[in-house]
Amino acid sequence: MHQRPQTRFLTDSRVVVQTRFLTDMPLLSGIVWVTPIRKVDHAGNLSMWVFGYGSLMWDSWEITQGCVGRSKATLRGYRRVFNKASVRNWGSEQFPCPTLNLARSASSTCEGIAFEFPDDGKQRIAAYLTKREGKDFGLHELPAELDQGGQITVMVPVYEGDNLIHVDRPKKLFN
Repeated sequence: MHQRPQTRFLTDSRVVVQTRFLTDMPLLSGIVWVTPIRKVDHAGNLSMWVFGYGSLMWDSWEITQGCVGRSKATLRGYRRVFNKASVRNWGSEQFPCPTLNLARSASSTCEGIAFEFPDDGKQRIAAYLTKREGKDFGLHELPAELDQGGQITVMVPVYEGDNLIHVDRPKKLFN
């Protein structure tokens, strides 16, 4: 007699994992997948993750913010685009400079770096990212896949302000 697959959450000393069993019958049980949900350190503390897809990948910001790990990661359903017209750091009001952002794209993926931090620093990290990136960057929590396997939830800064470059307004940027 077949039973419905069940999802269970198990822990060991380092990782909370999600497992899905085909059946409760011991001889027929099989794990369909094992996915890290949130890492747990030896003191039992959860971790949070930030996804870097541009300058967050290379300028060492994470060192001063208490990063405890990093991994290549993939964000599905998004792609890099130069659709933010910067007038603060890279351009001027007269000559805005296109800068990097993310855009939704169902068939795309964005490769980046996932930075791991202790979960108790989540508000401090969010405040840092808001100050660094700007108030018009939303901090979205999205699923990402780690290069070594497993899925995590990452905080991703995505620009949502008025300086988005749209294909129906290209002259604003170049004239």
